[in-house]
Amino acid sequence: LDLERRVGGAFYDNTATDYAKRIADERASFNVALSGNSAIDGMLAILSSPYGKRIAATDQGLNGLKAQVAHKGKALVPTITMTGTADMITPAGNSQWLTNKNLKNTKKFLPLWVTTDDKWTRFTATGAPDRSSPAWPNGTGHCQFSSDQVLTVAKLAASAAKTGSVPSDAAVEKAVASVDGLLFDREYSVPLLKYYQK
Repeated sequence: LDLERRVGGAFYDNTATDYAKRIADERASFNVALSGNSAIDGMLAILSSPYGKRIAATDQGLNGLKAQVAHKGKALVPTITMTGTADMITPAGNSQWLTNKNLKNTKKFLPLWVTTDDKWTRFTATGAPDRSSPAWPNGTGHCQFSSDQVLTVAKLAASAAKTGSVPSDAAVEKAVASVDGLLFDREYSVPLLKYYQK
């Protein structure tokens, strides 16, 4: 609501959203996490029913939001991103958009990825999620970074502040080589957010 007040009205609009179509490609990927196909069908049924109230944007809200987010994505100053590949609040697809915008801008932009293990979800003998460890698995949770990961970015940022450019690829590769779960690979990619797939 705060952003709606700032931009002058509702900016989100799902009146024409076909949720079944939007998840068609990813449905199989998420069916276990969402309790199976029957549960997904149930959620889609609610979203398609009168209980799944739709929200319409206002012209003033849309124009106000566009004025706020009219960014080009090009890094003009040394910029380092560190993104958890399974962060559920700040999806990695947002950082991927920046990475795509700066593919040739290697002196000003440095993407780092905090990756998950191949198998990171643990279950108890009953099949329930294992919550015995308070720590989030690497690459999951919202901005859950290790001290080593944060310190590595801080050192890279300090170097960039002195020189005006992010460190060379070779220097970054050396810096992240001993840091668990931190990946530097300019060719690594994750799916873009749906917003950027238009």
